[in-house]
Amino acid sequence: MRVHKSYIVSIDKIEAIDGNEIVIQSHRIPISRNYREPIIQQVVKTKLWIK
Repeated sequence: MRVHKSYIVSIDKIEAIDGNEIVIQSHRIPISRNYREPIIQQVVKTKLWIK
């Protein structure tokens, strides 16, 4: 899923969302303002169904 003009990440790899950043292992990837809300909705939806 696109999270920023320069970044695409796999939702399965997202460990946390901290403010305007996604945490994947030791990496912090910025989230664009335009993508933030759809990303949060998709992560919550996906993570709830995985368990």
